[in-house]
Amino acid sequence: MPYSDPANTRAAMRRYYARHRERILARQRVQRDPKRARQRRREREAWVRAQKGTTCSGCGRTFAPQALSWHHRDPATKRFNPSQANRGQEALLAEMAKCDVLCTACHRQAHPAVVRPRDEQGRFTAWLSENR
Repeated sequence: MPYSDPANTRAAMRRYYARHRERILARQRVQRDPKRARQRRREREAWVRAQKGTTCSGCGRTFAPQALSWHHRDPATKRFNPSQANRGQEALLAEMAKCDVLCTACHRQAHPAVVRPRDEQGRFTAWLSENR
């Protein structure tokens, strides 16, 4: 229960910890176990790969999962990249619903390269100005 006085809040938290110390420490040991964390990460990555599938929605060809990437249809709605997220399944599914799965070639076509100005020798002028 929150208190208006910070000293009372701290005292209540200390009492709670004193009563539930063993349970709190046991939960922390489980959550901080590196082997378990690695296993959860692998399971989450496998689940995301399974959701992704192996077919490009742009060209329809089949690829290895590593050759496919998530493309947000509307970049303004992007909150995170599903393949790099440490989130719950509900948040991942919501973000995946905003995406198409594209192969590398189709993804490059969806994001055309920015034309960078070059000097007379063919070098990028931005690189020259930064490194002189």
